Amino acid sequence: MTLPLRDLQAIPFPGAIAAGKPFEIIDGTEQLKVPRFLLGHGKNLALRVRGDSMVEAGIRDGDIVIVRKQRTAENGQTVVALVNGEATIKRFYRVGSRVELRPANPLLKSTFVEEGSGSFEIRGIVIGLIRNFQP
Repeated sequence: MTLPLRDLQAIPFPGAIAAGKPFEIIDGTEQLKVPRFLLGHGKNLALRVRGDSMVEAGIRDGDIVIVRKQRTAENGQTVVALVNGEATIKRFYRVGSRVELRPANPLLKSTFVEEGSGSFEIRGIVIGLIRNFQP
């Protein structure tokens, strides 16, 4: 499917996000043109997924997630978060004064952090996915 250029929008594509063990986001200046219908309101960015912690949510290694930048999330949303300065993608759940970052892979364990501790920060929520089926 080829979309007319007017139906595409360039968004920042700074690098990769961990779907597994957190790691530092690579800051780059690359951009990716994506269909406007995948974008939400506000500022968006694209990140390539590395790892398999979100496979049961349909997010696989090598996929590109479209992220709406925001600092808050609702329970059950898939977030891009910084934990001790390292980026990860997980499902968000507030449990009392703590936050659970839950993988969508039964072989992996959740990460728990204290909300407001300075070691945890939401950077955005996942609003879209791009997957290339070609090898």
